[in-house]
Amino acid sequence: MANDRTMLRSKIPQRQTMSAFEARVSLLLALASQSVSLSQRVVTDLVAETASMSFPRDMRIETLKKL
Repeated sequence: MANDRTMLRSKIPQRQTMSAFEARVSLLLALASQSVSLSQRVVTDLVAETASMSFPRDMRIETLKKL
């Protein structure tokens, strides 16, 4: 029975522990990815807002005076 457990454990791939450097690099890449995603959303919102202000749907004089 103990021999069966030993054989079973040897077939399961062991996960290697992550070094401190690898953990820092992984965290840095995750933070960079999140900041790029947030920046893209901010730029998209800015472009949409700029387009709506530059090309209003109704070109009334009152609307242009507010700008």
